[in-house]
Amino acid sequence: MSIDLDVVIKTSDYSVDMKSGLETLQGASETTRCIADTILTNRIKKKKRT
Repeated sequence: MSIDLDVVIKTSDYSVDMKSGLETLQGASETTRCIADTILTNRIKKKKRT
């Protein structure tokens, strides 16, 4: 299976600071991992928040 994923960060001047960019990519990565894990295991993991 092939899935194309694009992360687009829209800003008014087409720039983004490094911290915001990394946080956005980290969130996208975590979301992708959770979706893939759910598809492969047929289970939804509950995230524990502390």
